[in-house]
Amino acid sequence: MSAPKSAVQRVKALREDLARHDRLYYVEARPEISDAEYDKLFRELKELETRHPELVTPDSPTQRVGEPLSEGQGSEKVRHDVPMLSIDSLFDEDEVGDFEARIVRFLGLESGAELDWVVEPKFDGASASLLYVDGVFVRGLTRGDGEVGEDITRNLRTVRNLPLRLAASARPVPKRLEVRGEILIGRAAFERFNREREAEGKPVLANPRNAAAGALRRNDPSEVARYPLQFFAWAAPQSEGTGLATQTELAAALSTWGFSDSGLARKVRGIAGCVEYRNDLLAKRAELAYEVDGVVAKLDRLDLRARLGETARSTRWQFAYKFPASEAS
Repeated sequence: MSAPKSAVQRVKALREDLARHDRLYYVEARPEISDAEYDKLFRELKELETRHPELVTPDSPTQRVGEPLSEGQGSEKVRHDVPMLSIDSLFDEDEVGDFEARIVRFLGLESGAELDWVVEPKFDGASASLLYVDGVFVRGLTRGDGEVGEDITRNLRTVRNLPLRLAASARPVPKRLEVRGEILIGRAAFERFNREREAEGKPVLANPRNAAAGALRRNDPSEVARYPLQFFAWAAPQSEGTGLATQTELAAALSTWGFSDSGLARKVRGIAGCVEYRNDLLAKRAELAYEVDGVVAKLDRLDLRARLGETARSTRWQFAYKFPASEAS
């Protein structure tokens, strides 16, 4: 028996309302209702879906935590639609200058020509690939070996700032969108989480990066949901019909579709701008809310990236400018 029209309409309204409040709280940091009011809406949706299970959909807020995998069962291995290639790591200004010089020569530009770059922190977390079809999150993979990753869809659903359905905006949602980014835990959240574990008699975790990577490989999503994981997007190798021309436009589109923005990325002119950004971020490293081990610089224009292509192991249009290793006991 199909659900009454009133239930269908109420479920739709509750999902839209809860998705909006999730975005306000976890992405924009400007909540409009109290936790108690949010819980009341969530309970009402859960009750309606329990009475009418045919109304349950994968993008419902109630589906963020699924059933655990059977004991001993590992995650399925899945081939990436587009390989997750490496990024060349550079360690000094001479190497950075040589990188741009090679690009200028390859593109047949005048010697000394300056290009537009987008520079952003190289977050020290765990990389993940998210696939959206018709605006709904359907699959999430680890990087793996770059060719094949592990299916961690169930665990990624627990990440509260990761949209299960892309937000409607002035820019149409693509039919098929693959978003890549970093799963991480902020410094303050990591410290709180460790204090909670210590109070529960559990061993404290060594660092945010290992904690995030380990959480994603757990078999029980309800345990993963306890970790204060966040997702920050940095690429979209599949974005059908968007007409995007630059990384700057892509970042703006991702934000309108509901992805968090660290607020730290910049568009700069030439390698001097990349170096200045890197040195500025290095000086602020200890004050940043997240663990960062360098910066990533990528050409802003997507058409130039397509011309440059990639080698067997890495892309030719971006590089990581690493920080010196931190020393800690």
